[in-house]
Amino acid sequence: MSISAYNIAAPFDAAGLGLAGVLHRARQDRLAAQAHADAVQANRNLTAATRAARAVEALRGVLFATQAENAALDQENAELKRALAVARAETLRAKGLLVRHMRAA
Repeated sequence: MSISAYNIAAPFDAAGLGLAGVLHRARQDRLAAQAHADAVQANRNLTAATRAARAVEALRGVLFATQAENAALDQENAELKRALAVARAETLRAKGLLVRHMRAA
């Protein structure tokens, strides 16, 4: 093996690149840990009133969705009642025709 600049520098270059990769991963891990710690601290900083307000907003959304669903169900119920009334009227008309036909026979 000859002693050349490449043969001397190659192991140092590989070690440097490996170290750079380790440092990059360590930095990314530290940034992720800091972001998590910031989120935890932000949650701790919420006052009880803020938490209650958020809960009320969530419940308000559920209430509005329920009211909309109830209105749709009321409308469907009214349509079904109209259809039932039409069916009953048709049934009574058919019974009347049947009675008249039987009397005529």
